[in-house]
Amino acid sequence: MSDAIIETILIDSSTRRDLIAYLVFFGGLLLVGYGSELKRGLSIWRTDPVSVFEAGNADGTVELEGSAVQTHGQFDSPFTETPCLAAEYVIEEYRSTNNGSSWRTIHSGGDGVPFRLEDDSGGILVDPENATISLTDNEAVQTVDRGSTADEPIASFLETIDIDPGSDTKRSIGPIDIESGDKRRYTERRLHSGDAVHVHGPIERNPPISTRESDFNAAIRDGTGTAEFYLSDGDESDALNRSEFRLSALGVGLVSLALGLLVVELVTMIL
Repeated sequence: MSDAIIETILIDSSTRRDLIAYLVFFGGLLLVGYGSELKRGLSIWRTDPVSVFEAGNADGTVELEGSAVQTHGQFDSPFTETPCLAAEYVIEEYRSTNNGSSWRTIHSGGDGVPFRLEDDSGGILVDPENATISLTDNEAVQTVDRGSTADEPIASFLETIDIDPGSDTKRSIGPIDIESGDKRRYTERRLHSGDAVHVHGPIERNPPISTRESDFNAAIRDGTGTAEFYLSDGDESDALNRSEFRLSALGVGLVSLALGLLVVELVTMIL
């Protein structure tokens, strides 16, 4: 048993109870904020990537790594109109509270077109519709100051998702004009043909999209929007190393430590 654990066990009961409360509080915050990322990470962690050949002859959920190859054209990314295979976007506002200021996500999403995932054993179609898209590369960030509105093409995209473009109004306090609204940050990340890609999702036989560019009459897709379907750039290790998953895992660790200390507290009370 390490010295740190022994010292934790031997602290007085009052301090131990305070520590339990802090661990539960901060661990709970992380789990509430990043619970969906924990679910995603655990789903990926429980499975291992297989080859395209194996996936093409499998049923259920499969996990694949390979290269993304254009087959069904491209689409324009939401904030820069850059042709790509898939894109993730995040809209944040810089908000101030009594506890300080920070960026808060007000909307996020992703989209893409079908593409071929290739490895040394072959290629299979991936349809990103209904997938949770998490990307890190090919990033573009635009910050819009308070009192200003987003330029094109961001403004037009915001209309399609029913998000206001920001405020360009001012308030007057005596002789001083104060710009209203919150500063915003628009971030997009893209997947291009040739990029490394990792997919974890259901395989569908005889899908309602063309599979001529696939080695199988099947596709990785979620036609119902109810399955666990994740798409990210890189490989499995990159998917598991996403900061959101690490934070959610930290939350589990803090709560687990709190439960361990609670057991020590109960044993101490009994003895």
